Amino acid sequence: MNNMFLCDSHIHSKYSFDGSEEIYNLYLSAKQKGLGAIAITDHYDCCENMDYQKQINDFKQRNKDINNILGLFKNRIKIFKGIELGQPIDNYTAANKMLDEVDFDFTLLSLHNLTGEPDFYYMDNFEKRYVYKMLDRYFDELIELLDFDRFDSLAHLTYPLRYIIPNVKFDFDILRFNHKIDEILKKLIKKNKALEINTSGLSQTISQTLPSIDIVRRFKRFGGKYITIGSDAHTHNNIGSHLKSAVILALNAGFETITVYDKHKPIVQRIIL
Repeated sequence: MNNMFLCDSHIHSKYSFDGSEEIYNLYLSAKQKGLGAIAITDHYDCCENMDYQKQINDFKQRNKDINNILGLFKNRIKIFKGIELGQPIDNYTAANKMLDEVDFDFTLLSLHNLTGEPDFYYMDNFEKRYVYKMLDRYFDELIELLDFDRFDSLAHLTYPLRYIIPNVKFDFDILRFNHKIDEILKKLIKKNKALEINTSGLSQTISQTLPSIDIVRRFKRFGGKYITIGSDAHTHNNIGSHLKSAVILALNAGFETITVYDKHKPIVQRIIL
């Protein structure tokens, strides 16, 4: 696997509300770990009342920081300018304004909370009836979210499971939502979009990627072409975490390539073991 091209396509810097790392530290860590590229995908969660102009200015400054880092080094690894665009259906104006005004290589679409509700990170009710009702809404909102076309890959499709699986006291069954998950996968394929294998769960109690290999395998079987891989790192120490495991998972699911995005164009990299 030493000759494998690895790109961590989901990384957060100090320009995310929950990040603190300088671009320089992220770059050095990725280089030391032998990655071929990284995509810095800072958060931009759309909501009704937000100062989106300030965030637009922050992203423009972040991109300048990236350009400055790239100008310092010869034999540099590639840094793609990304964004994790959260809940654009809650504020289409803010979402489109950001994408119109800032230069991005890669847009990662995500859903961290139900409309009008806090992030699943703050979830505190794990009673069976509530969990299933909430997940029903979550997958419905994901289906609706995919009507927004301005993205390249869908992040952590099963995001709520990060917090549900470690806390439920009943025999949780994700299979009851397979029909909705399959609708999401088929909608991604119809739009020629990628599915992310998010490795953060492999470092957490959940002990699985988001989504799991079963879902990635169905994505392939239905005709999915593009897979991106990301650690969801918020510190330099976590950059590249479990990327090789995710590559093997993709291979076992039937994929022969991993995809990175440059100016929103998919570039496939053959998996070499």
